[in-house]
Amino acid sequence: MNKMKHFDAKEVKAQARGQWGVVISSLYPSFAKAIQAKGREVAYESGMWGRIYRDFEQTGGGVIGTETFGDGFALLKELCGYASFSEMVNDVAAELGLSSASDTWEKKQSRERSYKERALREAAKVAAFNEVNNKKIRARHRAICESSKVVASGDPVESYLRNRGLDLTFGIPSCLRYVPEMEYHERNEDNKSVMTGTHPGMIASIKDAEGVSVSLHRTYLNSEGGKANVSDVKKQEQTPSDKQVTGGAIRLSEINPETEVLALTEGVETGLAVMEGSRVPVWACVTANLLKKVAIPKQIKHVLIFADKDCKRIKGEIVQTGQEAAATLASRLTSEGIKVTILIPPGIISEGQSLDWLDVYNKGKHNLELKRLKSCARTYKPEEKSETEAPSKVA
Repeated sequence: MNKMKHFDAKEVKAQARGQWGVVISSLYPSFAKAIQAKGREVAYESGMWGRIYRDFEQTGGGVIGTETFGDGFALLKELCGYASFSEMVNDVAAELGLSSASDTWEKKQSRERSYKERALREAAKVAAFNEVNNKKIRARHRAICESSKVVASGDPVESYLRNRGLDLTFGIPSCLRYVPEMEYHERNEDNKSVMTGTHPGMIASIKDAEGVSVSLHRTYLNSEGGKANVSDVKKQEQTPSDKQVTGGAIRLSEINPETEVLALTEGVETGLAVMEGSRVPVWACVTANLLKKVAIPKQIKHVLIFADKDCKRIKGEIVQTGQEAAATLASRLTSEGIKVTILIPPGIISEGQSLDWLDVYNKGKHNLELKRLKSCARTYKPEEKSETEAPSKVA
């Protein structure tokens, strides 16, 4: 019997530089078709996802799920399930032509089956975890909602909204509730979530495209109606894994089958200002990213996007997140046959500053800006069928 030749791992690794794509694709045949045509994302047949490093051909490194693998040997061990490091080194050497050793198709298939079996076991673990975790998330949502109250005159939520400059002329939407004692959690040095105290707060239900509540938006306050002294005044509850917040919004206004015009904002407070200033039904989308993806009811024919104006520098480039999100949403809705008007707050801002329609509302209570805001309702009431463009519209 011939004794198997063992190769030096450092030598083989050096020889593999610039060839890891070919080597891994040969030893794990599904790898070649798992790599997407664009970018460095990898979608495996087993259902796992990952990506390869920019220097993948040189190092063979990449990511599978949430685990990182620094070089080709580490990635191959995970993909093929090698029990012996020396066997793996020999197989790589064979692919590089450093020995006469050969690998059979059956052996390669066996490795892939082993990987798929491990992936299925991991998927089962994830499903079991999600089932337990979803119950905890829903229980927490119920507990918060059951401890909440209708917003009343003089309580911290009503005081907070008035302190933000809102008149509350039309009352406070029922989707906003007051929680006397809302737990606040932070990550400690071990990255574990720990409760650091309780604060009064405002909660708002985030409903998905079907109108089902899937998450809660929290605003932490103090007893006088100011913002609580915490790191993150606004937080969002976890969403169960079998639901998604994408497409959802805080429905400040309930709409009916006859509603044809809908206004959108990012923040709740901005949405309330638009409601007071324009008399148009409003949904608050919470963030710029959710604004881009919000699902619009079928009967809506005209959407008014009251965009935030912001200006910040990210990696050396000026980014206008609010306006870019509005433009992305407008492009999608227009392609769906919905008329869209984007309204940008008037005024000049510097880098690092922002301006929203709550600012416009507060500045404009006694001047032309309030009239400009109100003009949106007069122009776009469904029964008027007017084609006159609203002020501050940008292409």
